[in-house]
Amino acid sequence: MGGFFVAHNNVEIGKVVTMADEIVKANNTRVGRPCKYESHVKPYLDDIYDWISQGITEKSICKRLGIHPFTWIRYKQDNNDLSELITRARQAAGQLLLNKQFAAGCGQKVTVRRQKALKDGSIVEVEEEEYIPPNVQAAEFWARHMMPDYVPPKQADTTKTINVNFQLEDWEQKRKQILDEIKRLELSQAVDVEAIPVDE
Repeated sequence: MGGFFVAHNNVEIGKVVTMADEIVKANNTRVGRPCKYESHVKPYLDDIYDWISQGITEKSICKRLGIHPFTWIRYKQDNNDLSELITRARQAAGQLLLNKQFAAGCGQKVTVRRQKALKDGSIVEVEEEEYIPPNVQAAEFWARHMMPDYVPPKQADTTKTINVNFQLEDWEQKRKQILDEIKRLELSQAVDVEAIPVDE
């Protein structure tokens, strides 16, 4: 009797699960905890674009949105609008970086605010124009990424070997001179530290 009851319950449970699956499919909804994507991510897509294009890391964005980094990864996989937005934002950030590298590579005039002390002791803020000379590294960075035919200048080859030709007799003579010099230095050091008696 108990076995029949268990089997009967299993059949009933199976029917309930099947009915729940059909309802979910019909309504196209998920069962379980509500998804944070709709409340924590989707309303902030414009902000996310701005943050990424300004160079803010995705880990920092997760903190701002109040979601876990693993959840963020899942949202990127499941939502094309988010993954496409991230791709566009990264391209914008890359373009901004290249523009800055180009400006630095060409040299530029910038307006700088400085504080200046007057004769009466008061301090005022003045704006001055300052010229920043071209940055060679920035120019090369830009050229490597934007000019397909660019060939960077060859680095100095520090692996060259120096061949020195000498006779074995010369080597032995030099070795003997070095050893003699070492002995002489050792002897002079020993003489320097000897106590010299002083007559009173």
